[in-house]
Amino acid sequence: MSDTTMDPKAIAQAVAIEVADEDGQVGDFVEAIDLGDNVTDFRFETCIRGYEGWQWSVTLYRDAELDHWTVNESSLVPTDKALRPPEWIHGRIVLNRPIWR
Repeated sequence: MSDTTMDPKAIAQAVAIEVADEDGQVGDFVEAIDLGDNVTDFRFETCIRGYEGWQWSVTLYRDAELDHWTVNESSLVPTDKALRPPEWIHGRIVLNRPIWR
């Protein structure tokens, strides 16, 4: 998706809504982070059960000569408020434990 007439925040929000599994999973705008080299990361709240503290991240590139925005990527990213397993749970121990016992 790219567009020369839309606001980049609106483009990013439209992308997040498009990649979400269901309506209502994309919340309010949080912030835009300038990553340099005409790349901006737009963040939106995530409204998905089990993903509390995560955000939608949509990264856009702006071609300055053409005044044109292009989507680089979109993903869910954890923030420092994201739920995480306790320190003592290591993936290897949990994954090697048979689940049929």
